[in-house]
Amino acid sequence: MLRIREYDIIPHSYRYSNRALVNLKLKNYRWVIADCQDAVKLDPANPKNYYRAAKGCEGLRRYKRGLQIIAQGEAAVEGGHHDSLSKLRARLEPKRAEQVRRKKLDKQKLKQEKKRVEMVNMALRVRKIQRTPILFEAMRQYEGEPTLDAQGVMHWPLLFLYEEYGQSDFVKETTEQDMIHAHLEEMFPCEDDLKGRGRSNVQLASWDKERAYTLERIVVYVRLRCTTRRDREDKEQRWLRVHVGTTLLQVITHEDCEVPGFPVFWVMAADTEHHRKFLKKWNGQIEEIYAPSSSS
Repeated sequence: MLRIREYDIIPHSYRYSNRALVNLKLKNYRWVIADCQDAVKLDPANPKNYYRAAKGCEGLRRYKRGLQIIAQGEAAVEGGHHDSLSKLRARLEPKRAEQVRRKKLDKQKLKQEKKRVEMVNMALRVRKIQRTPILFEAMRQYEGEPTLDAQGVMHWPLLFLYEEYGQSDFVKETTEQDMIHAHLEEMFPCEDDLKGRGRSNVQLASWDKERAYTLERIVVYVRLRCTTRRDREDKEQRWLRVHVGTTLLQVITHEDCEVPGFPVFWVMAADTEHHRKFLKKWNGQIEEIYAPSSSS
């Protein structure tokens, strides 16, 4: 950035003032203020020195300081009034008021966010939910945090992974009381739907080449200790099969369940090659969780 700043000039007020004007055009606002301060020391009654200094403050969005300089200028100039200073004051006052308003709102938002985080953390502790860092970088593309409503119910985003096809679905908000399969019912058809005897607005996923992902065949899993055991040997890994009717709260309060930012579920279709390989690989390492009214 070009800076006009000489050190061998005669220290006359107008030289500082004129140099401040050039720096103002160059948007070197800090130099403008410095030169005007030097000019005021030599010529405290010149309104241009205050005007340009206040303009420099405006460029830096230091509206409060700009108004203070204007007040100093009005007190110093003859008659206590100058048109250019008055017009600049009229422009800076609403900007300062808006700045104060925004700062107040930001402070309120920060306070509300702090309170929200404290309440959510308390709810996590009460429920003994283990929230851990995200599992993989791709999860950063999804925005969502757990919240607590006025009734004390926790709300969560959910991520469904279909690793067989490298696909996923992100549900922005659910409640802890929701059944996991209820969300899948909104996204996948049942056999009757496909035969024209059910819902007409639910179709097979575009990526489902084998036409296997129907409600009758969908199976859902959660990886237990997904964060702490992530880099351990396969023999130390454990999975949890989530049966129909199971609620989100049941899953995330399981003693070995870790929530990596938000709940993540692996969804597959039964009786497919992909699912058979999964069952073979993790044979003996899969637990089951059922709806409260069902027996395991």
